Amino acid sequence: AFAESTLAQIYKKRAKDGSCYGGPAFYMQDALKQRWMGVIFAALIILIYAIGYNMLAAYNLQSTFAVFGFYNESSTPAFIGIVLAFLFGVIIIGGAKRLAHITEILVPFMPEDEERIEERLGGLAGRKVRLHVAERGELHDFAVMAQNNAREMMVRRILRGGAAGADPSLALRYLEKLMGAGENTISRAESFDISNLGNDDICAGMVVFKDGRPDKQSYRLFKMKRVEEQDDFASMRETLDRRFAHSGDDGFAYPDVILVDGGKGQLSAVASVVRAKEGTESILLAGMYKNDRHKTAGLVLEDGTEIPLDGKNLTDDEVCLLRFLTTVQNEVHRFAISYQRKLAGKRNIRYRLENIEGIGPAKRKRLLAHFGTIKAVEQASEESLRECKGITEADAGAIYRYFH
Repeated sequence: AFAESTLAQIYKKRAKDGSCYGGPAFYMQDALKQRWMGVIFAALIILIYAIGYNMLAAYNLQSTFAVFGFYNESSTPAFIGIVLAFLFGVIIIGGAKRLAHITEILVPFMPEDEERIEERLGGLAGRKVRLHVAERGELHDFAVMAQNNAREMMVRRILRGGAAGADPSLALRYLEKLMGAGENTISRAESFDISNLGNDDICAGMVVFKDGRPDKQSYRLFKMKRVEEQDDFASMRETLDRRFAHSGDDGFAYPDVILVDGGKGQLSAVASVVRAKEGTESILLAGMYKNDRHKTAGLVLEDGTEIPLDGKNLTDDEVCLLRFLTTVQNEVHRFAISYQRKLAGKRNIRYRLENIEGIGPAKRKRLLAHFGTIKAVEQASEESLRECKGITEADAGAIYRYFH
């Protein structure tokens, strides 16, 4: 409780996408590097275990002595506690060092140079060390748990950025295999996302990945022209119509695969539009669906086949693909919502100034051109406002009274 409520908030880690990760072990490791925190934590451990636990054990032993008739005046909790403290001290001082030595190491498989490794480890430990492959029982369960923990850590690391030298196209090769496509047929991948705030500022973003890497020069933004109210399917239909109005003839080649941000419903809606376009027969379509925690959880193909990618025992290929899909989903969402916020900001500026009596679009533009920002307009005096070309004395008074 101490670690989660205090250290977890102060020393939490954040990934590039803004999500938090880690656990008590991570937080405590960072926090205890500070000497004052280590001293407090050590003092609490001593109080809880050396004093509190010892007192509890002493009272339990007194009750046991009484049940079996061994109770006498000398068997007070204080006397028992002193005896326990002495015995614990003997164990800690004389035996802790030996107890800490490793005698057996569980490994997933036996290496070829087993004897040389055991000899080397034995020299470091100061006693004989034996490598062991557990095939059943508690030791086997313990080894499986260690492997699962290691894989979980690897998945987290890859999803946070992975190795610097990793080949980003490996995910595409595995995607080709899952979709039954020929090797090296997927190079250009596109993804679309709709963003809006109610019926206002409805827009879409399109991101492009070439050979597994984002091609930001090919990104495109779409502000809805036909759709006037919130309707994601209609907005996606308009976005795709406008996107497929361009092709390789004007330097905007068709994609090899479209990764839809959504499950079967969204994928079906996109497929109905794309398949109606001429020359789209070879374009692969797949949906990227999320789990209850709003994290990328798998892939759904056009024929309805679902490929879950949120299990604990993912293969290296699945981890690689999951990282790629997560990157695509996060990027297309970021790109679309950034544009929507930009549109909302412009709309708010327009509404604030045009709500002032006598100020229309033309005078709004002149005010922003003269002062630079809405904040500067808000802080300007009447005299400064009158200096703006096209703003009358009455306009300046109205603007000043509106903000003050």
